[in-house]
Amino acid sequence: MNKSNNAITIRTSPDNQNTIANELTFCGIGIFSGQNTSITLKPASINTGIIFHNGKKEIPAKISCVNEIPNRTRLEKNGFTVQVVEHLLGALYGLHIDNAIVDVAADEVPICDASAVDFVSGIIETGIVEQNEPAIELVINHPIGIEEDDKSIWLMPDSTPRISYFLDHEHPRIGMMSDSFILSEDNFTNLIAPSRTFATKEEARYMIENKIVGTDDEHLAVVVDENGPNQPLRHPFEYVHHKMLDMIGDLSLAHNRIIGHFIGIRTGHLMNRKLARAIHKLMP
Repeated sequence: MNKSNNAITIRTSPDNQNTIANELTFCGIGIFSGQNTSITLKPASINTGIIFHNGKKEIPAKISCVNEIPNRTRLEKNGFTVQVVEHLLGALYGLHIDNAIVDVAADEVPICDASAVDFVSGIIETGIVEQNEPAIELVINHPIGIEEDDKSIWLMPDSTPRISYFLDHEHPRIGMMSDSFILSEDNFTNLIAPSRTFATKEEARYMIENKIVGTDDEHLAVVVDENGPNQPLRHPFEYVHHKMLDMIGDLSLAHNRIIGHFIGIRTGHLMNRKLARAIHKLMP
């Protein structure tokens, strides 16, 4: 396969597609529902993609199935909804898993420890199986971006997948930081996957008091007040690396293998998904 226009080339990869070796289940609380939930990842055949299942209903992990909502990414199709998919999708993207079935017990993926590390370690432990069919890559030929006020998100041409993020948070204990590196499997596993969701104390209390989230357990995320985070950071760039995780998970809804430079500047889920839609519209 090789289709191209000024913005994007879709081509056959030198690498084959992958799936997981065995079923594996993750259990935990749904941070927005406040209820116990679970998912079971299952191997899938070539060209399946990532599909969420609940009984006879299914939703492909595609930007066309996003039901817009702030604070998380939610998919919906034919009355079946599943939310908080971004960390799991980030893990599958970071480990180059092209094909998998995700059976969900409820309408929410468990938050686990608010990062992707449990998903990544579980997939690595159960094993990754190379399949007998080349993967399909989406190559960025021309900058594609979304800008709103002081926020922007871009995919830039690059022969090697890279990721950069600039965080400029108004809270003094978060502040300004940035990082940039090659988006390799090792960098994803060691730097991005362990990085947890974070919020200020004010944001956390607002979501709890207004029942936006279904639990008052502030240890399900890194919560920052005037004294700093409520639990030790895993590394100095954890805040910015978590933003990278969200960006990867959301952009995977446009395509599962992107050759280009991901650049986020103060962006979040809403803008991530706007860029995913822009990519989808530009596909040849």
